Amino acid sequence: MTGFSYSPYRINKGFTLVELMVAMVLGAFFLNGLLQIFSSTKQTYRVQENLARLQENGRFAIDFISQDVRMAGYWGCGSKVPSITGLNAPSFFYMLEKNIPGKDKLEKTIEGFEATSASTWIPPLDPVFNQIWLDKVVEGSDVLVVRRVNAQGFSVLNHAPALANLQLDATSKQLAEAGITEGTVVIATDCTNAEAFQVTNKINPLEHKDIAATDETAKKAATPGNNLNNLLNTYRGGKVYAVNSVSYYVATNRNNEKLLYRRTNGAVKPDELQLVDGVEQMQVLYGVDTATDDDSSPNYYVKANLVNDWKNVVSVRISLLLATLDDNIAERSLPLPYPFNDASVNGENPIPTDRKIRRAFTSTIAIRNRLK
Repeated sequence: MTGFSYSPYRINKGFTLVELMVAMVLGAFFLNGLLQIFSSTKQTYRVQENLARLQENGRFAIDFISQDVRMAGYWGCGSKVPSITGLNAPSFFYMLEKNIPGKDKLEKTIEGFEATSASTWIPPLDPVFNQIWLDKVVEGSDVLVVRRVNAQGFSVLNHAPALANLQLDATSKQLAEAGITEGTVVIATDCTNAEAFQVTNKINPLEHKDIAATDETAKKAATPGNNLNNLLNTYRGGKVYAVNSVSYYVATNRNNEKLLYRRTNGAVKPDELQLVDGVEQMQVLYGVDTATDDDSSPNYYVKANLVNDWKNVVSVRISLLLATLDDNIAERSLPLPYPFNDASVNGENPIPTDRKIRRAFTSTIAIRNRLK
């Protein structure tokens, strides 16, 4: 019979306390490394995503403004007709009885308002004129106004001399979609003459009557109204366009976020569009062509308050300051100022309290209808 042999070493199974502690330390070390990699990768992704969005917003805003600025002073084929100066103008007649917001200065196809202090613009911003809530416009940011007609025009099929009606080649629905309704200010042109007047009805043919008219349709469109009952020229074979006044400015929304706004005053009720998020400032300079050379090239760039004659402005230099939409993108608060267009954005706090990344976007745009 074989006896049972006992060995004390055969019952030593598993890990010792030291081995477990070493494993825990190594595991914690590797886990911390993975967390660091994940956190770094996530932050890198946030930075890249915000920078990409910042670049996209900047390019989109500049491109959108550029399209309107290039078309400043576009009156259809009447763009070469002498500027509107009133009824004494040789070819371009201003038929409106009195001022209308955004259109009472049609001779100023481009116009700017320079922010000279926290809440002051030169020329002064009139909330009735510009249809802008001044308490929402960002302090120190400029305002740009472009006046032109809409791209779509309608042919005049019939317009007898000394009559107030113009029969257009369009349905009432097509006219409404193009912004031509009761009360709309339009321009009729035959490429030789042009007249701006207010539509006093909302159906085709377009009706043009003065504010002394007794019918109800004329009374409804009494602001600003027309100063004559009939047009001075016959526009059969010409075209009719809706007048549009476009304003660009930076303002805050309900959440106190800064955005670039685009407001069109061509319709009876102005339409405001929140164009781009993250725009904090807009500064504008105007290229002036001196009357001595008249070569359609700017001799110098000045602020809006230094422009003596807006007819001599042939180009516009726009600078926008944009910030990332998310905070905590930069490692620390990046100091201001950001100089652009002879202006510096620093405000009361040269070092912002946030950690956003900011970029300035600048573009120089030629006004096509000022080129010769």
